[in-house]
Amino acid sequence: MKICAIIVTYNHDNYVLNKSIDSIISQVETVYLYNNSSHKISPRNKLNIYGNGINIGIGEAQNILLKIAIDQGFDCALLSDQDTFYPKNYFGNVDLHFSNNPLAAVICPRWSNLNSKIK
Repeated sequence: MKICAIIVTYNHDNYVLNKSIDSIISQVETVYLYNNSSHKISPRNKLNIYGNGINIGIGEAQNILLKIAIDQGFDCALLSDQDTFYPKNYFGNVDLHFSNNPLAAVICPRWSNLNSKIK
């Protein structure tokens, strides 16, 4: 399965964004990122950066990146935000779930806030 990640940013914290990218970049073929603000993002291998510093909104940015992912032949795209961190082998589990459930269209992870006791 060909998997990419899609991240949309807005007024992000560079340290947090880099940690988020670091948590997924080795698990997918490509990370597409749309920058909805004027904050600079450092280029790196497997990271494709789009946007011109104008906030077009998360939905429009996701739609632009999803079209690119479809045009590039990806089977699965993870929609993420700028401060989400993924465990190792997260995408291996996603691939396994889709393989075992061919009618599945969406997979939602369990959410937890690392800064509070809310789970």
